[in-house]
Amino acid sequence: MSLLIAPVEAITDPRLTGPERRVLLSLYSFRNKNADTVWPSAEAIAARSGLKDKTFVSKVTKGLAEKGWLTKKRRGYTGGNQYTLMVPVEAENHYSKLEQESNLELCSSLDENTNSNLEQESNSNLDYHSKNNEQQSEHQIEHQSKTSVAPAPEKPISEIADCPTKRIVDLYHEILPELPKLKVLTDARRSQIKARWREHDQMRSLEAWSQYFTLVRGSRFLMGLTEPTAGRKHFIASLEWLTKAGNFAKVIEGNYHDEPRKVSRITPDDKKTTHQRSIHDDLTDRSWAN
Repeated sequence: MSLLIAPVEAITDPRLTGPERRVLLSLYSFRNKNADTVWPSAEAIAARSGLKDKTFVSKVTKGLAEKGWLTKKRRGYTGGNQYTLMVPVEAENHYSKLEQESNLELCSSLDENTNSNLEQESNSNLDYHSKNNEQQSEHQIEHQSKTSVAPAPEKPISEIADCPTKRIVDLYHEILPELPKLKVLTDARRSQIKARWREHDQMRSLEAWSQYFTLVRGSRFLMGLTEPTAGRKHFIASLEWLTKAGNFAKVIEGNYHDEPRKVSRITPDDKKTTHQRSIHDDLTDRSWAN
C-alpha cells in the first residue's frame, strides 16, 4: 500500500467533479514531498485515477486548471505535459468555513452533554438527599473538606499559534512592493513560511514579520539597487528567498546591509511603542538566529 500526501482541500472542495477529484489525487501521488511540479504521462494518470480513456485526462486537467488547482504547459514539441499543483483560494476559504462550522457543532455538543450530565447529577443528588436526610450534613461536610484541600488544576501548556501565512504574504506585498510578487502560494512555499514561524519565538506575530520586511527594505542589495559584479547576474530578493532558513538568519544578522547599525538602530524619533522596539531588538540580536 502506497502513502498519498495531498491537501485536505482536494477532498473538501465542492466544485470538483468525481473524475476531477480522482485525477487531482493521482497527480499528488506523483509529487515529491519537496516539490509541486510533476510530469506523468496521460496513460499513467488514466491508469492511476481509474479512467478508461486517456484522452479524457486532457479535458479533466483543463477543468482543474480553470478551477485554480494546477497550471499545465507542454514540455517541448513531442514531450508530455508539466503540471504545477497549487491550492486555490476558493478551496481554502471553503475548508476554513467547514472548520468553523465543525468547531461550533463540537462546542454545542459539549454544552448539551454538560447540561445533561449536570441535570442527571442534580436529580440523583435530590433523590439521595430525600432518602438519606440523616446523612446529608455529614456528606456535605466531608465533600467541603475534600474540596478545600484539593490541588488547583494545572494550567494547560500553551500551544504554538497557527501561522497566518496569507497575512504574512500580504505584509510582504505591502511593505516591499518593489520586490517580485508572489503569484502562487504553493504548499512548499507555505511550509517554508510556517517553518520560520515555528522555529523562532520572536517571529510568532505579524508585528515581528512587519519589522523583518522593514529590515529587508533597509538593504540596497536585497532591494536590487546595487550593480552586479563582473560576470554575475543582477540580484533582487523574493519572498521565497527571504524565508529560506540560511537567508533568513543572514538578513536578521545584518549581513546584507551596508550600514547595519544605522538600519537596525531604533531612536525615540521613530515613535515606536516599547513592544515594537522589543521586537526589533530581537530581530537584530544575532544570538538567537544561530
